[in-house]
Amino acid sequence: MVLEEALSLLVDGYVIHEAIIVSNSKIKCFPCVHVYDSLLLIKELVNNLTRRGILQNFCDYLTIRENGYTIVAIPLRENLVLILVSHTAFLDFDKIVKEVLRGLRKLSKVQTLHQCDGVSKTKTTETIM
Repeated sequence: MVLEEALSLLVDGYVIHEAIIVSNSKIKCFPCVHVYDSLLLIKELVNNLTRRGILQNFCDYLTIRENGYTIVAIPLRENLVLILVSHTAFLDFDKIVKEVLRGLRKLSKVQTLHQCDGVSKTKTTETIM
């Protein structure tokens, strides 16, 4: 899957320490450092934020800074949220989030071009994931 490949490259251990994908059917964590109960709490938090309309639009994101961590939740499409975790409290995620979204778009276009049968087509990131 395109998103999983991108996340494995994104988590470098210096700026971004963890990436979590939350959808209706599953939760994936890169690297897998969380226990299942904490992932369920994260999923419930994301579901509440989505229902309230806080995490609604692609490219809108929510930043939470607490206890030495910076957590950013980015809605990629309906029922699919990417959570980036850094162990640095005062990190400016604005540029990082823009780079992540730009990288996902480029990766999705490359993936689509490789999958098509000779016709140059591109799809948006939301349709690939």
